[in-house]
Amino acid sequence: MSDEAGPPTNTPDWEELQQGVRKCITKEGTNPKVYAAPGMEVCVHYTGTLPGSTEPFDCSRKRGQPFTFELGAGSVITGWDAAFEKIAVGERALLEIESEWAYGKEGHPPTIPPDATLHFDVELLSCGEKKKELNMMTSEEKLAEASKQKQAGLDAYGKKDWAEARSLFAEAIFYCDAAYYSRENKAMPTDVGNIYLSAHLNASQCALNEKDWPGACAYATRAIKCVPDSVKGLYRRGVARTHMGLLEEAREDLKQANTLDPKNKAVRSAWSDLRKKFAEQSKQQKKAFGGTFDKASLFKDKPSSMPPSTTENPYAYLRIRATPRGSSEEQPFDGTIVLRVFADACPRTSKNFLALCKGGKKGRDLGSALHYKGTPIHRIAKDFMIQGGDVHRRDGSSGESIYGRTFADEHFKLKFDKPGRLAMANRGKDCNHSQFFITCAEATHCNDSYVVFGEVVSGLEFVGRVASLDVDDKDAPSSYAVEIADCGLLSREEGEKALAEEADRAAQASKAAGAPEAKVAVAE
Repeated sequence: MSDEAGPPTNTPDWEELQQGVRKCITKEGTNPKVYAAPGMEVCVHYTGTLPGSTEPFDCSRKRGQPFTFELGAGSVITGWDAAFEKIAVGERALLEIESEWAYGKEGHPPTIPPDATLHFDVELLSCGEKKKELNMMTSEEKLAEASKQKQAGLDAYGKKDWAEARSLFAEAIFYCDAAYYSRENKAMPTDVGNIYLSAHLNASQCALNEKDWPGACAYATRAIKCVPDSVKGLYRRGVARTHMGLLEEAREDLKQANTLDPKNKAVRSAWSDLRKKFAEQSKQQKKAFGGTFDKASLFKDKPSSMPPSTTENPYAYLRIRATPRGSSEEQPFDGTIVLRVFADACPRTSKNFLALCKGGKKGRDLGSALHYKGTPIHRIAKDFMIQGGDVHRRDGSSGESIYGRTFADEHFKLKFDKPGRLAMANRGKDCNHSQFFITCAEATHCNDSYVVFGEVVSGLEFVGRVASLDVDDKDAPSSYAVEIADCGLLSREEGEKALAEEADRAAQASKAAGAPEAKVAVAE
C-alpha cells in the first residue's frame, strides 16, 4: 500500500480504541504479540496526512529514520499515547485521530489547521525499557554502564569498525565523567580511572585509524593529563602531531615516550618517521628561502589560530520559520541562513553538523532522528544569539550527535571575533551533541569554552531579527514559535552565489544610506 494514502474511513475493519481514536490493521504483528506499556520507549515509522489529501504533512519514512518516544510521557499527541498501547510490535495500522486527541482548536500552523482530524499510517518497530536518565542513576550504575560501553567498544574495534568503536569509547568516558569527575575534583577511584584512561587511549587509536589527527591528539592529551608518563598516550599524540605538521611538539612527545620505554618498536618507528619529516621540511625551507632558516628556527612563530579556507569549505542552509503563538495579531515570517562550515579547521565537528543538516541517520544511543528539520529554535539571548538543534526532546534539554550522545571539544582556535559565528552549544567540557548557536554580535566571552566551526555568509540580518524577539523567563521565544522548517547542504556554486548576493545587498544598503561605495574583497 502507498505510504501516503489516507485511511478509508468506511471500511468495516476499523476498531474504536477510545472515543475519537480508531485503528485499522494492515499488517499483523509478531506472534506471540508484544505490546508496549506506559514508560517504555517505542520506535515507530509513520506517515501523517490530512483528510482528502495524499500529500503527507510529516513522514519518518521519507526522512529514512524511525521516531522514538516514551509512551505515556506526553511528548506526542494524546491520540498516539492511547493508540500505541494497543498496537503490537511489528504491526502496521492506519489510525484516525480526531482533533480533540491531536492538535485541537489551535492546530499546529502552518501544516495542521484548527480542528483537524489526522490520518496516520504507522508501524511499531520495537519497544523496550527506557534507558535511565543520567540524573536518576547511582554512581555504581554509571560505572557499570561505562564498563559496558567500553567492552562494546572493544568488540567494535575487533571488527575494525573504528567509528562505532570510537563512539562507544566516548560513551564510556561520558559515564566515568558523570560518576566521579569534575573540573574542581579530579580524583577518581582506581576502577573508574582505569576505564577512563583506557577509553581515551582506545578512542585516540580509533581516530588515528580514521586519520582524524586532531581527534587523536585531543583524546591522547586528556589521557596524558591523567597519567603524564603514559607511553601509549605520548606515542599516539606524537603520531597525530606529526601528521598535523606540529613537528617540534611531536618530537617532545616521542622523545619522552622513548625515554620511558626505549625498546618500544612503535615509538622507534614513529621517531624514524618524524626524522624524515624534519629532513623533508628542512629541504623545502632551503629550496624556498635559500637556507635562511635552519632547523632551530622552525615553528618559532607558529600562529595560534588556523584560518579556515574561504573557497574549499562546504555550505549548508537553515530555513527558519517564525509563527505567532495563540491569537497574536503578529504576522508570521521566515528567512534563510546560509552557512560556511569550516570542515578543514574542524573536520569532526563539521561532519556532525553537516550530517544533521542533511538527515538520514539515526542516533545510536537515544534513537533520535538525526535531522535538524522540524526542530525548534528553543533559546534566544536577546540581540546576542539564537540556539537550536535539540533533535531528541526538541525542547532544548537534550540532543544527540552522529558519534553518540556526546563528543569531545575539537579545539578553541577559532574565535568569536565578529558577528555570525556558528558554534556548538554544550553543557560543559567535551559535552557537544547536536545543539548549536549562531551569534549576531561579537562574543569574546565565549572564547575557549565553545567550539566555533562556521560562519554566516548570508542571512545575518535575519538572525538579528530572530534574536530580537521577546522571550520568557527561560529565554524561550514567547510570542512566536520558531523552528527550522527546512535545512540541507548547498553546492559550492550555490554557497558562493548566496555570498555574492549578500555582498550586493550590503553595497546597495550602503549606497542608499549615502555611504561611499566599499570595495568587496575577492575570495582567495
